[in-house]
Amino acid sequence: MNYLAELLALVVFSAAGVCSWVVWAFWPELQQAAWMSWQWLTFWDWPKVVEWTGAALTIYGAWLLTLTTPRAPWGFVFFLAANGVWMYFATLTSLGGLFTQQAVLTVISCKGIWAQLAAPRLEALFTNFIEEPKV
Repeated sequence: MNYLAELLALVVFSAAGVCSWVVWAFWPELQQAAWMSWQWLTFWDWPKVVEWTGAALTIYGAWLLTLTTPRAPWGFVFFLAANGVWMYFATLTSLGGLFTQQAVLTVISCKGIWAQLAAPRLEALFTNFIEEPKV
Protein backbone atom coordinates (compact mmCIF):
# COMPACT_ATOMS: atom_id res chain seq x y z
CA MET A 1 0.00 0.00 0.00
CA ASN A 2 2.88 2.35 0.79
CA TYR A 3 4.40 1.65 -2.64
CA LEU A 4 1.13 2.69 -4.28
CA ALA A 5 1.12 5.95 -2.35
CA GLU A 6 4.68 6.70 -3.43
CA LEU A 7 3.84 5.89 -7.03
CA LEU A 8 0.77 8.14 -6.97
CA ALA A 9 2.77 10.98 -5.43
CA LEU A 10 5.41 10.53 -8.13
CA VAL A 11 2.80 10.74 -10.88
CA VAL A 12 1.13 13.80 -9.35
CA PHE A 13 4.41 15.62 -8.95
CA SER A 14 6.05 14.46 -12.18
CA ALA A 15 6.13 18.01 -13.52
CA ALA A 16 7.82 19.15 -10.32
CA GLY A 17 10.31 16.32 -10.74
CA VAL A 18 11.15 17.38 -14.29
CA CYS A 19 11.59 20.98 -13.11
CA SER A 20 13.88 19.88 -10.29
CA TRP A 21 16.06 17.95 -12.76
CA VAL A 22 16.29 21.02 -14.99
CA VAL A 23 17.30 23.09 -11.96
CA TRP A 24 19.76 20.38 -10.96
CA ALA A 25 21.38 20.41 -14.40
CA PHE A 26 21.83 24.18 -14.59
CA TRP A 27 22.53 25.04 -10.94
CA PRO A 28 24.64 22.37 -9.26
CA GLU A 29 24.52 24.23 -5.93
CA LEU A 30 20.78 23.40 -5.75
CA GLN A 31 21.36 19.65 -6.02
CA GLN A 32 20.90 19.21 -2.29
CA ALA A 33 17.52 21.00 -2.32
CA ALA A 34 16.34 18.86 -5.25
CA TRP A 35 17.45 15.69 -3.47
CA MET A 36 15.64 16.71 -0.28
CA SER A 37 12.42 17.39 -2.22
CA TRP A 38 12.67 13.91 -3.78
CA GLN A 39 13.09 12.33 -0.33
CA TRP A 40 10.04 14.24 0.89
CA LEU A 41 7.87 12.35 -1.61
CA THR A 42 8.79 9.00 -0.07
CA PHE A 43 7.42 10.03 3.33
CA TRP A 44 3.84 10.41 2.09
CA ASP A 45 1.39 8.25 3.88
CA TRP A 46 -1.88 6.97 2.45
CA PRO A 47 -4.22 9.47 4.22
CA LYS A 48 -2.15 12.35 2.84
CA VAL A 49 -2.49 11.00 -0.71
CA VAL A 50 -6.24 10.57 -0.24
CA GLU A 51 -6.51 14.11 1.16
CA TRP A 52 -4.69 15.70 -1.79
CA THR A 53 -6.66 13.61 -4.28
CA GLY A 54 -9.90 14.90 -2.75
CA ALA A 55 -8.61 18.45 -2.89
CA ALA A 56 -7.60 18.13 -6.55
CA LEU A 57 -10.95 16.63 -7.56
CA THR A 58 -12.83 19.37 -5.69
CA ILE A 59 -10.80 22.14 -7.31
CA TYR A 60 -11.24 20.67 -10.80
CA GLY A 61 -14.97 20.19 -10.25
CA ALA A 62 -15.36 23.79 -9.11
CA TRP A 63 -13.37 25.00 -12.11
CA LEU A 64 -15.58 23.02 -14.48
CA LEU A 65 -18.72 24.54 -12.96
CA THR A 66 -17.44 28.04 -13.67
CA LEU A 67 -17.16 27.35 -17.40
CA THR A 68 -19.83 28.51 -19.82
CA THR A 69 -19.47 25.46 -22.05
CA PRO A 70 -21.41 22.21 -22.26
CA ARG A 71 -18.67 20.60 -20.14
CA ALA A 72 -19.62 22.66 -17.09
CA PRO A 73 -22.15 20.20 -15.62
CA TRP A 74 -19.46 17.53 -15.49
CA GLY A 75 -18.15 19.43 -12.48
CA PHE A 76 -20.86 17.69 -10.48
CA VAL A 77 -19.38 14.33 -11.48
CA PHE A 78 -15.98 15.42 -10.19
CA PHE A 79 -17.65 16.72 -7.03
CA LEU A 80 -19.30 13.31 -6.58
CA ALA A 81 -15.93 11.58 -6.94
CA ALA A 82 -14.39 14.08 -4.52
CA ASN A 83 -17.21 13.45 -2.03
CA GLY A 84 -16.38 9.75 -2.06
CA VAL A 85 -12.67 10.45 -1.57
CA TRP A 86 -13.37 12.90 1.24
CA MET A 87 -15.68 10.43 3.00
CA TYR A 88 -12.94 7.79 2.75
CA PHE A 89 -10.46 10.30 4.18
CA ALA A 90 -12.88 11.15 7.00
CA THR A 91 -13.18 7.44 7.79
CA LEU A 92 -9.39 7.01 7.82
CA THR A 93 -8.87 9.97 10.15
CA SER A 94 -12.06 9.59 12.28
CA LEU A 95 -13.51 12.98 11.34
CA GLY A 96 -17.25 12.60 11.81
CA GLY A 97 -18.10 16.19 10.91
CA LEU A 98 -16.30 15.96 7.58
CA PHE A 99 -18.00 12.66 6.81
CA THR A 100 -21.45 14.14 7.54
CA GLN A 101 -20.72 17.20 5.42
CA GLN A 102 -19.57 15.10 2.49
CA ALA A 103 -22.58 12.79 2.80
CA VAL A 104 -24.91 15.79 2.43
CA LEU A 105 -22.81 17.18 -0.43
CA THR A 106 -23.03 13.77 -2.12
CA VAL A 107 -26.82 14.14 -2.23
CA ILE A 108 -26.42 17.65 -3.66
CA SER A 109 -23.93 16.39 -6.26
CA CYS A 110 -26.36 13.64 -7.30
CA LYS A 111 -29.11 16.25 -7.67
CA GLY A 112 -26.80 18.37 -9.83
CA ILE A 113 -25.91 15.38 -12.00
CA TRP A 114 -29.60 14.56 -12.42
CA ALA A 115 -30.68 18.14 -13.14
CA GLN A 116 -27.78 19.12 -15.41
CA LEU A 117 -26.75 15.88 -17.13
CA ALA A 118 -29.21 13.02 -16.85
CA ALA A 119 -32.64 14.69 -17.03
CA PRO A 120 -31.98 16.83 -20.15
CA ARG A 121 -30.51 13.85 -22.00
CA LEU A 122 -33.39 11.57 -21.04
CA GLU A 123 -35.91 14.23 -21.99
CA ALA A 124 -34.29 14.68 -25.40
CA LEU A 125 -34.15 10.93 -25.89
CA PHE A 126 -37.82 10.38 -25.05
CA THR A 127 -38.95 13.45 -26.99
CA ASN A 128 -37.25 12.15 -30.13
CA PHE A 129 -38.57 8.64 -29.49
CA ILE A 130 -42.20 9.66 -28.89
CA GLU A 131 -42.50 12.20 -31.70
CA GLU A 132 -44.12 10.82 -34.78
CA PRO A 133 -42.06 10.98 -37.93
CA LYS A 134 -42.85 13.91 -40.20
CA VAL A 135 -43.97 12.89 -43.63
